[in-house]
Amino acid sequence: GRAGGYTSVCDVDIDELSQAAFTQTYYGWAVEKWFYDGFLVGVEPVSNTVPENFHLKQNYPNPFNPSTTIEFDLQESAFVTLEIYNVVGQKVRTLVKEQLQPGTYKSLFDAQGLPSGNYFYKLTAGDFTATSQMSLTK
Repeated sequence: GRAGGYTSVCDVDIDELSQAAFTQTYYGWAVEKWFYDGFLVGVEPVSNTVPENFHLKQNYPNPFNPSTTIEFDLQESAFVTLEIYNVVGQKVRTLVKEQLQPGTYKSLFDAQGLPSGNYFYKLTAGDFTATSQMSLTK
């Protein structure tokens, strides 16, 4: 068992790159962590106050090594993807791929294993799309 009412953890391979760590609580099972290609990914709410519009914020810190935080605002409920691309347009990570409610969210990008250089992060939420640039320095 675990402290705080948690009783057990179960890791599930979703596909060849994805793995979810489920935690059993008093109320049932919940996703505790999500891994993609061995890297912890996901999103956590910063505020449930409904923003006035959709907005992708500049990552911080920038430049960064080895990780950075990306925040975004959702004006309404939407299916959200947050993806990282290298300078030649190849997708190197998917940080978020889920339905989210209105609010402000943040996601941690761990660039472990990636070379120094510029990267682009792209947020898609319903019909809204925004892209911004960040720099990984090693």
